[in-house]
Amino acid sequence: MRSLARVDQFGIVVGDLEEAANAWIKRGIGPFFIWNRIDYPTFEYRGAPSQPEISLAFSYIGETQLELIHQHNEAPSVYASVRERSGYGLVHLAEYTFDLTAATSDFRRAGDRVVQYGKDREELEIMYFEGGSDGPPYLEFIATNEARARRRQRMKAAVRAWDGTRPLRFMSDLSDEA
Repeated sequence: MRSLARVDQFGIVVGDLEEAANAWIKRGIGPFFIWNRIDYPTFEYRGAPSQPEISLAFSYIGETQLELIHQHNEAPSVYASVRERSGYGLVHLAEYTFDLTAATSDFRRAGDRVVQYGKDREELEIMYFEGGSDGPPYLEFIATNEARARRRQRMKAAVRAWDGTRPLRFMSDLSDEA
């Protein structure tokens, strides 16, 4: 059966990143770590090059990461397709993996097409597959490395220890040097 091994993250497309983060914060979820204007030198949507400008905000609910996604432009992407289809809302369920090839092998073997693909400046890749016959939620696989795994652990620790102060932070607060 083709599926995620586990749900490490769920992603939600939002109209305003800070407004959405603050809505979750009012419900006791936080702090959020903001990553402005992610740069993907390589990005494809449905097999064609694209350049969506996105900003992200991350927090945790238990062991599951919550990702808020805001796309600043109209470039083709799964985020734009969710926005066009239903406004805003759930776009993906994701799994972090150290071996993207192994994690996605069942999907590829079954002939499932990669809907969205990206490679960041660190050469780490993301792959989205169709989640069902009617689109979202997509299934995303996120390649990771030890440095990013440590950063996620620091984020989880910050969420567990959060006392309500500094509800909006930056990803740079989680660097190995911080």
